[in-house]
Amino acid sequence: MRVFEVKMFDVVIATYDRPKSLEKLVVALKACDPAPLRIIIVDSSPQENFSIQKYDSVRYLRSSHPNQPYQRYLGYSVSKSDIIVFLDDDMEVLDGCWQKSISALFESAGVAGVAINFKNDNDFLHQKLPKSHLSITTKPRRFAHGIKWLSGHPLLPDGKFWLCGIRGPQPKNGGKTEWIMGGAFAARRSLLYKNFNFRLFDLFERKIGMGEDVILGFTLSQSGTIIYKPEPLFYHNDQKDSTYAVDFVSYGKRVAYSRLYLSYEYARLSGTSKLAAYLHFNWYMLWRLIGMAANQLIAPKPARAQLIRGYLKGYGLAIKEAALLGAYDGGEYWNKEARHDIDTSN
Repeated sequence: MRVFEVKMFDVVIATYDRPKSLEKLVVALKACDPAPLRIIIVDSSPQENFSIQKYDSVRYLRSSHPNQPYQRYLGYSVSKSDIIVFLDDDMEVLDGCWQKSISALFESAGVAGVAINFKNDNDFLHQKLPKSHLSITTKPRRFAHGIKWLSGHPLLPDGKFWLCGIRGPQPKNGGKTEWIMGGAFAARRSLLYKNFNFRLFDLFERKIGMGEDVILGFTLSQSGTIIYKPEPLFYHNDQKDSTYAVDFVSYGKRVAYSRLYLSYEYARLSGTSKLAAYLHFNWYMLWRLIGMAANQLIAPKPARAQLIRGYLKGYGLAIKEAALLGAYDGGEYWNKEARHDIDTSN
C-alpha cells in the first residue's frame, strides 16, 4: 500500500498596512503541523516591516505596486514549491493541520487547485450594502429561474462560473468547482498563470479592477480540476478597511466596469462568442440599473444613490474602453516589474 506523503507548501501573503494581523498569522502558521516550507510576504505598505523579517523561514518582498493581483504574482515568482497556498493578511488559522488535508486533495490526478473554505462571520462590506426590496421568491422555482434568466443573472449549478462573473454556489459537500475565494486557496505552481491575461493587473493599478479571485480560478480550471474543500480551515477576521468599502460610488464603479472584463475573459477561455459576451453585459447592466432604481423609489437611501452613480460611471467607462478590456496582455511589463522588485528586495 502506498504511503501518503504530506506535501510541503510555500504560503504567499499579499499585505498592505496590517502589521498586527500579519504577524499574528505568521506566528500561527509557524505553529502548524507541519509548518509551511516558506512564508512569502509581499508588502506594499508605506513603511517597510522590519519586525516580520526576523522570523525564520520568512521571505519578505517589497512591492512597488499596491496591487493585490500583482503582489500575489510577485510571491508566485519567488516560490519554489510545487503547491502554493495564498492567504489574505487578515486570515486566522482554525485547523493547525490544514496542510495535511489540502495535500491529500492534490494526490488525485489532474487536480490543479483547491478552493479553501473559511469562516466569514463579519463581512463588513456586505453588511453596509443596501438590501433589495425586490427579492424573487423561490416558489414556484421554475418562475424564479425564468425571471433570473430574463434579467441576465441565471441561477447557475454548483461551482459553475459564467459571464459577468456570475457563479453558482460552491458545492455544499465539496467537489469540483470553477472558481476560488481569494482569502484562501491553493494551486499548482506550474499551472497557476498558464494562459493568464495580465490585463487584470492594469485594472487594479488604476483602482478599477475587481473579481481577481474568480477569474484566476476560472483560468486555472481550464488547466485541471479545482476541488472545493467545505470544512473551514481559516477564519476571515474582517478589518473593516477594505478598499472596496471606502465609498459606494467607487465600489459601484469597480463592480460595473469589471463585469465586461470578466465576460470577455470567460468568452476567451471557454471559446465562446466575444460579441455575445458584450451584448450580455449590456443586458445584464440594464437590469441591474432598473432594479436599483426601483429599489430607490421604494426605499430611498443615500448609499444606494451612490451605488447607482458608481454603476453608471463604471458602465460608461467600460463601453468606452471595450477594446482595451477585450485585449490580451501576455505580461511583459509586469514580468519586468516583478524582476525589479525581486532584485531590489534581495
